[in-house]
Amino acid sequence: SNISPKQWKDFVRTSMHQSPRNLWLKIIHNKAPSRRFLYCSHIIKDIENDRCQQCNEIEDARHLFMDCGNKLDVW
Repeated sequence: SNISPKQWKDFVRTSMHQSPRNLWLKIIHNKAPSRRFLYCSHIIKDIENDRCQQCNEIEDARHLFMDCGNKLDVW
């Protein structure tokens, strides 16, 4: 990742519950449970492609949490 030592230090010191901290770590390390990650890693065998089910764009972590207009209301 492109995170400086100071940024890591600040992140570690941030008061945050474990669940969101774990999600942020997965996002930072490109391990968030996006369809692209699940499809490419073969974690779930039933996923046929890496496309967003809402808009048919490739669903990586950025798309899942920031770019998909159909999902922004959830976040």
